[in-house]
Amino acid sequence: MVRGRPCCRIYPGGVELLIATNPDPDSSPPFLVRLPMGAEGMVFRTKGTWPRTSALYCHPVPTCEWPAEPEIVERVALRPCARTARRSTW
Repeated sequence: MVRGRPCCRIYPGGVELLIATNPDPDSSPPFLVRLPMGAEGMVFRTKGTWPRTSALYCHPVPTCEWPAEPEIVERVALRPCARTARRSTW
């Protein structure tokens, strides 16, 4: 909060962080994580699932590595927010 006002404006229609099994048998991290950021999202390989494991190393990979029909292991609801410009009161 900034002087009693929220820092972020919450928009309706939440999004999800998706965790799926990695279909690549040659890859040692068994999971893929997709973050809903930007137009295509961001994809990472990881060894565990969040939020069960608090500290995870996530290796960034191209978004094309996200499978067309992923085997989803975990869905985490997220609430998107965007900063709003603070108006001057002068």
